[in-house]
Amino acid sequence: MKAYRIKGNFLMKNHWQKFKKEVAAKNPEDAKEMIFSDFGSKHRVKRKFIEIETIEEISIDHVENVIVRWKVEGQK
Repeated sequence: MKAYRIKGNFLMKNHWQKFKKEVAAKNPEDAKEMIFSDFGSKHRVKRKFIEIETIEEISIDHVENVIVRWKVEGQK
């Protein structure tokens, strides 16, 4: 597993909300899918209202989310 930081916007009610989220995934496509799934389940946002600007792989030293860090370190 690798750590990814994803930045973008999603439509919340009538305005666009920025987001930055870290996930542990095998590849960038899986990371993107995790974002769609997470926002859909937590905020009831449809995929067409989620705009992903960047997906960047980050090293374990730059991971801020402790759960993501634990998942990535556990897979080594």
